[in-house]
Amino acid sequence: AQVTITFSFFSGEGFVGDTAACQVAVKFNGPTHMAELTLAELRVHFSTNVRSLVVNHSENDKKSISTDLKVQEEHDSAHPMAKGLLTSANLTFKPGQLRVFNLTIPLRDPDSFSATGASLVLKTSGITVEHVLSGPLDIRCSHWWLQSQDRLVRKQIPREESNAIQVLPKPPKVQLRIMN
Repeated sequence: AQVTITFSFFSGEGFVGDTAACQVAVKFNGPTHMAELTLAELRVHFSTNVRSLVVNHSENDKKSISTDLKVQEEHDSAHPMAKGLLTSANLTFKPGQLRVFNLTIPLRDPDSFSATGASLVLKTSGITVEHVLSGPLDIRCSHWWLQSQDRLVRKQIPREESNAIQVLPKPPKVQLRIMN
Protein backbone atom coordinates (compact mmCIF):
# COMPACT_ATOMS: atom_id res chain seq x y z
CA ALA A 1 0.00 0.00 0.00
CA GLN A 2 1.17 3.53 -0.78
CA VAL A 3 -0.06 4.80 2.61
CA THR A 4 -0.06 2.81 5.86
CA ILE A 5 -1.98 3.89 8.95
CA THR A 6 -1.65 2.33 12.40
CA PHE A 7 -3.50 3.10 15.65
CA SER A 8 -2.33 2.27 19.18
CA PHE A 9 -3.47 2.79 22.74
CA PHE A 10 -0.48 3.39 25.04
CA SER A 11 -2.06 1.44 27.89
CA GLY A 12 -4.15 -1.75 27.84
CA GLU A 13 -6.70 -0.56 30.39
CA GLY A 14 -8.24 2.55 31.89
CA PHE A 15 -11.18 3.64 34.03
CA VAL A 16 -14.46 5.31 33.08
CA GLY A 17 -13.98 9.08 33.40
CA ASP A 18 -10.26 8.94 32.55
CA THR A 19 -8.64 9.59 29.19
CA ALA A 20 -6.52 7.20 27.13
CA ALA A 21 -3.35 8.21 25.30
CA CYS A 22 -3.45 7.10 21.65
CA GLN A 23 -1.28 7.44 18.61
CA VAL A 24 -2.02 7.39 14.87
CA ALA A 25 1.06 6.72 12.73
CA VAL A 26 0.92 7.44 9.00
CA LYS A 27 3.59 6.51 6.48
CA PHE A 28 3.62 7.53 2.83
CA ASN A 29 5.52 4.72 1.07
CA GLY A 30 5.86 6.51 -2.28
CA PRO A 31 9.19 6.49 -4.18
CA THR A 32 11.42 9.50 -3.43
CA HIS A 33 10.88 11.11 -6.86
CA MET A 34 7.10 11.39 -6.22
CA ALA A 35 5.42 14.65 -5.27
CA GLU A 36 4.13 15.24 -1.74
CA LEU A 37 0.79 13.65 -0.90
CA THR A 38 -1.94 15.66 0.82
CA LEU A 39 -4.89 13.81 2.36
CA ALA A 40 -8.18 15.68 2.72
CA GLU A 41 -9.21 13.55 5.67
CA LEU A 42 -8.08 10.62 7.77
CA ARG A 43 -10.50 8.46 9.80
CA VAL A 44 -10.03 5.78 12.44
CA HIS A 45 -13.11 3.63 13.11
CA PHE A 46 -13.98 2.25 16.55
CA SER A 47 -16.09 -0.60 17.95
CA THR A 48 -17.89 1.57 20.54
CA ASN A 49 -20.43 4.37 20.58
CA VAL A 50 -17.50 6.67 19.81
CA ARG A 51 -17.85 5.85 16.12
CA SER A 52 -14.72 7.42 14.68
CA LEU A 53 -11.86 9.86 14.95
CA VAL A 54 -11.82 12.28 12.00
CA VAL A 55 -8.69 14.31 11.26
CA ASN A 56 -9.28 17.01 8.63
CA HIS A 57 -6.40 18.56 6.67
CA SER A 58 -5.40 22.05 7.78
CA GLU A 59 -2.80 23.92 5.73
CA ASN A 60 -2.09 26.22 8.71
CA ASP A 61 -0.69 23.49 10.96
CA LYS A 62 2.99 22.50 10.96
CA LYS A 63 4.17 19.35 9.16
CA SER A 64 6.15 18.09 12.15
CA ILE A 65 7.02 14.39 12.51
CA SER A 66 5.16 14.27 15.85
CA THR A 67 1.99 16.31 16.37
CA ASP A 68 -0.22 16.61 19.47
CA LEU A 69 -3.87 16.84 18.46
CA LYS A 70 -6.64 18.60 20.37
CA VAL A 71 -9.80 16.53 19.99
CA GLN A 72 -13.40 17.70 20.35
CA GLU A 73 -16.48 15.48 20.66
CA GLU A 74 -19.22 15.80 18.08
CA HIS A 75 -22.71 14.46 18.73
CA ASP A 76 -25.03 13.19 16.02
CA SER A 77 -28.66 14.18 16.63
CA ALA A 78 -29.91 11.16 14.62
CA HIS A 79 -27.97 8.81 16.92
CA PRO A 80 -27.77 10.54 20.33
CA MET A 81 -25.53 7.83 21.78
CA ALA A 82 -23.10 7.89 18.86
CA LYS A 83 -20.26 10.35 19.05
CA GLY A 84 -17.43 11.30 16.78
CA LEU A 85 -14.07 12.80 17.69
CA LEU A 86 -12.97 15.69 15.50
CA THR A 87 -9.62 17.37 15.02
CA SER A 88 -7.41 18.83 12.32
CA ALA A 89 -3.74 18.63 11.36
CA ASN A 90 -1.52 19.17 8.35
CA LEU A 91 -1.94 15.95 6.35
CA THR A 92 0.79 16.57 3.77
CA PHE A 93 3.44 13.82 3.58
CA LYS A 94 6.76 13.60 1.77
CA PRO A 95 7.55 10.26 0.05
CA GLY A 96 9.00 7.79 2.57
CA GLN A 97 7.94 9.97 5.50
CA LEU A 98 6.50 8.63 8.75
CA ARG A 99 4.53 11.07 10.91
CA VAL A 100 2.73 10.42 14.19
CA PHE A 101 -0.30 12.13 15.71
CA ASN A 102 -0.76 11.89 19.50
CA LEU A 103 -4.10 12.43 21.21
CA THR A 104 -6.16 11.52 24.25
CA ILE A 105 -9.62 9.97 24.01
CA PRO A 106 -12.19 10.27 26.83
CA LEU A 107 -13.27 6.90 28.27
CA ARG A 108 -17.03 7.02 28.92
CA ASP A 109 -18.41 3.45 29.13
CA PRO A 110 -17.11 0.26 30.76
CA ASP A 111 -16.40 -1.94 27.75
CA SER A 112 -13.67 -3.06 25.39
CA PHE A 113 -12.77 -0.10 23.16
CA SER A 114 -10.91 -0.96 19.98
CA ALA A 115 -9.94 0.57 16.67
CA THR A 116 -11.42 -1.62 13.93
CA GLY A 117 -10.08 0.04 10.78
CA ALA A 118 -9.08 3.29 9.11
CA SER A 119 -9.74 5.17 5.91
CA LEU A 120 -8.23 8.11 4.10
CA VAL A 121 -9.77 10.56 1.67
CA LEU A 122 -7.84 12.07 -1.20
CA LYS A 123 -9.20 14.93 -3.32
CA THR A 124 -7.55 15.91 -6.58
CA SER A 125 -8.91 17.98 -9.48
CA GLY A 126 -12.58 17.28 -8.81
CA ILE A 127 -12.13 13.60 -7.93
CA THR A 128 -12.60 12.24 -4.40
CA VAL A 129 -11.06 8.87 -3.59
CA GLU A 130 -11.58 7.00 -0.32
CA HIS A 131 -9.14 4.21 0.58
CA VAL A 132 -10.24 1.87 3.38
CA LEU A 133 -7.96 -0.28 5.56
CA SER A 134 -10.70 -2.55 6.69
CA GLY A 135 -9.46 -4.80 9.48
CA PRO A 136 -8.01 -4.38 12.97
CA LEU A 137 -4.93 -6.35 11.83
CA ASP A 138 -4.29 -3.78 9.07
CA ILE A 139 -3.90 -0.98 11.60
CA ARG A 140 -2.34 -2.76 14.59
CA CYS A 141 1.16 -1.68 15.57
CA SER A 142 3.47 -3.30 18.13
CA HIS A 143 5.32 -0.12 19.04
CA TRP A 144 4.79 3.46 20.16
CA TRP A 145 6.77 6.23 18.45
CA LEU A 146 8.61 8.83 20.54
CA GLN A 147 10.27 11.92 19.12
CA SER A 148 13.99 12.19 19.85
CA GLN A 149 15.39 15.44 18.42
CA ASP A 150 14.47 15.35 14.73
CA ARG A 151 13.65 11.65 14.39
CA LEU A 152 11.21 9.05 15.70
CA VAL A 153 12.30 6.14 17.90
CA ARG A 154 10.33 2.97 18.71
CA LYS A 155 9.17 1.87 22.15
CA GLN A 156 7.74 -1.64 22.32
CA ILE A 157 4.07 -1.97 23.37
CA PRO A 158 4.11 -5.09 25.58
CA ARG A 159 0.74 -6.54 24.51
CA GLU A 160 -0.71 -8.09 21.38
CA GLU A 161 -3.85 -6.00 20.87
CA SER A 162 -2.33 -2.52 20.89
CA ASN A 163 -5.40 -1.20 19.04
CA ALA A 164 -7.69 -2.03 22.03
CA ILE A 165 -8.17 -0.87 25.61
CA GLN A 166 -10.30 -2.41 28.37
CA VAL A 167 -12.38 0.32 30.05
CA LEU A 168 -13.15 -0.60 33.66
CA PRO A 169 -15.93 0.78 35.88
CA LYS A 170 -14.80 3.63 38.09
CA PRO A 171 -13.54 2.19 41.39
CA PRO A 172 -15.58 3.24 44.45
CA LYS A 173 -14.17 6.08 46.52
CA VAL A 174 -12.97 4.74 49.82
CA GLN A 175 -12.66 6.95 52.85
CA LEU A 176 -10.52 5.80 55.75
CA ARG A 177 -11.03 7.11 59.26
CA ILE A 178 -8.54 6.35 61.99
CA MET A 179 -10.19 6.20 65.40
CA ASN A 180 -8.14 6.95 68.52
